[in-house]
Amino acid sequence: MRERDIPLVEISLAVRFLRQRDWLDSEAFARLLTLKESKYGLDGFVGVIQKESLLCPEKVESLVKRVRNQMRRIHAELPETRVIDGRFGRIAVSAGWISSQDLENALLEQSRLRRIGLKFRLGEVLFKMDLLSRQQVESVLEKQGQRSKACPDCQALAPYTAELCSCGRILQSAPLLCPVV
Repeated sequence: MRERDIPLVEISLAVRFLRQRDWLDSEAFARLLTLKESKYGLDGFVGVIQKESLLCPEKVESLVKRVRNQMRRIHAELPETRVIDGRFGRIAVSAGWISSQDLENALLEQSRLRRIGLKFRLGEVLFKMDLLSRQQVESVLEKQGQRSKACPDCQALAPYTAELCSCGRILQSAPLLCPVV
């Protein structure tokens, strides 16, 4: 399951659960599904339910608990071959540096961090979780061709193949674990 699909899966599970329990009438469903909170996943969906007072707090709590449990089951049942995160994770797993479970945990942590507004690359997350060393991250980035260069004066980032910054200075290799731009 791709990270970008998680919010929609959460919402579809919530809708299915609400329909099974018949907790909302069709008018409330229509109003709920037209709102633009779906990109925030279950949290945005539940926020709208609470804001519109569509369910009592006990039912909201039950809904969240059921959806979270179902998402845990889905993640636990994913075969190793379905872990899709782009090339970084696949390279690290194929090199034998991390397991598929480590990768899945790192992807979930990366997703959690993004939901609170923090953007970290997968390599940074794996490094901070002590699953990859700095040298291993560098090795994977070199295999991907994703190394970058930075300007020593203006701190601008550029592709690894660039030689000069837009300010005219010669670029140097950027730190491996630098901010996402």
